[in-house]
Amino acid sequence: MCGEVSHTSPETFPLTDTTRGVFTAMLVYCSLVNDDGYASYCRAERFFNSKIQLAHERVKEFYRTDQNVAPDADGISDIIVSFDCAWETRGHQSHIGLAFIVEANTGAILDKQVLCNLCSVCERKRQSLPANDYANWFLSHTHCSKNFDGPAGRMEAEEAQRMFLRSTDFGLWYAYFVGDGDSSAYRSVRFIYGPDREVVKYVSVNHVGKRMGTRLRKLKGTLTTPVTTRTGRVMRRSLLACTLINKNIDLSSRLSTLALKRSIKPAWRTCGRTQRAFLLSFFQRFLGAAPVLSRCADSWCFYNTARAAGRVPRSHSQENLFLRTVPPAVLQEIRAVYEDLTKDDLLSRCLPEYTQNPNESLQSKVWRKCSKSKFAGKLSAVLPMEDTPTLISNCRSRGGSESELQPELSDASAAAVTGL
Repeated sequence: MCGEVSHTSPETFPLTDTTRGVFTAMLVYCSLVNDDGYASYCRAERFFNSKIQLAHERVKEFYRTDQNVAPDADGISDIIVSFDCAWETRGHQSHIGLAFIVEANTGAILDKQVLCNLCSVCERKRQSLPANDYANWFLSHTHCSKNFDGPAGRMEAEEAQRMFLRSTDFGLWYAYFVGDGDSSAYRSVRFIYGPDREVVKYVSVNHVGKRMGTRLRKLKGTLTTPVTTRTGRVMRRSLLACTLINKNIDLSSRLSTLALKRSIKPAWRTCGRTQRAFLLSFFQRFLGAAPVLSRCADSWCFYNTARAAGRVPRSHSQENLFLRTVPPAVLQEIRAVYEDLTKDDLLSRCLPEYTQNPNESLQSKVWRKCSKSKFAGKLSAVLPMEDTPTLISNCRSRGGSESELQPELSDASAAAVTGL
């Protein structure tokens, strides 16, 4: 039965909450009675590998024709890639982690890796057989799902190392790494090509906005004062409990990200300009006092925009200027968070304006067919990763919803992507 089950598609097997559970149950059953589960696995693997090889050649052509980057004497090209890791289940107890390597300019998928630290067949045999019999059986167990011996937290670095080491087999150097600001993967691959060939890191623009939200939430929990309740109990209350609510923190995160994206223009990519735009998202939106309005850009500030258009500006009471009531001492702490995120070292790694949107888009397509609440074996993640619609659609994408923010491709580079 399991050997004849074919890979499903949304058209033939719509994955609602109910059918996703049926799909997961099928995978669990197949993983217990048959090592492979799907007869189509080998066909999907061969198809994926053929497309990956084609992607490598077209990416090389893109760098030669569009970027004027010639290969070195060994025929290896330096390229920019984005990396992101995701786990099947939430928390640090996940048994499966997956990651993609995507070329940052074209969105072409260059490599993928799935790590699994649990094989259900091995666990079942280990419980039912004596130690000697299990050792003999394991010698013939050629299709073990377990390919990593370690906790879920170490999967990200391991996946990055394996894919970066394979890059030379494809004739590529992953010379520039686009990832999270605190990614452990970059630390593991920084000098993977040798001490004299450091991998340069670029920070995803979206991650800076996420870091803003994280820092503000941490600050909210740090700035506390003791208060006495009606029952006489002494407890600590945040000074920003009524000001930095989740809605306002999310708003500040979005506006700071938008300020970065608007300030990163090909004509004037400088840290000073970007830093000024980032700080303006703090001044003009949240303070709104008259002396500060002089710092606002005409096209960003609602007050200056209305005056430039000959309209009467709206009252500040109609805007969400929630920091106007914050004491000056506390306001300086919030401003310090903004200034810390505008240091030249961080902004210089954001100026190319690369994001991890292609990686996140790929992962979302995988999780649509793979349960995130129940472990179903490594194949439950491998097969959706090698699904034809997922591969084709994402090889042609250049950044999901953020594609309009990236430079337009020329005819040669567009052919390098759409030809996949």
